[in-house]
Amino acid sequence: MLNKENWLSYTVQCDEKGRLPSLENTPLEYTSRQEMYNRRIQNGLMFDEDINKEYNDYVKWNHNELQLDRESKGDDQC
Repeated sequence: MLNKENWLSYTVQCDEKGRLPSLENTPLEYTSRQEMYNRRIQNGLMFDEDINKEYNDYVKWNHNELQLDRESKGDDQC
C-alpha cells in the first residue's frame, strides 16, 4: 500500500481542470495526482480537505481488499 506522498506522486490521466476522463470531448494528459488535485482546487472543484478524504478512502479500500484476500486464502487452505 502506498503512503500519502507516493500516492500523490502517482501518474493519472485528467483534463485541464483536473477532472478524470469522461465522455466529454476534452483533451486529456498524464500528470501526477497532486497536480490533478491542484488544478481542481484552482478551478473550485475541490478543497484541500477532500484530498485527505480521498486518500483515507484509498487506504480503507486497500485494507478491505487485503482482508478479503487473506480470508479467501484461509478458506483455500481448509
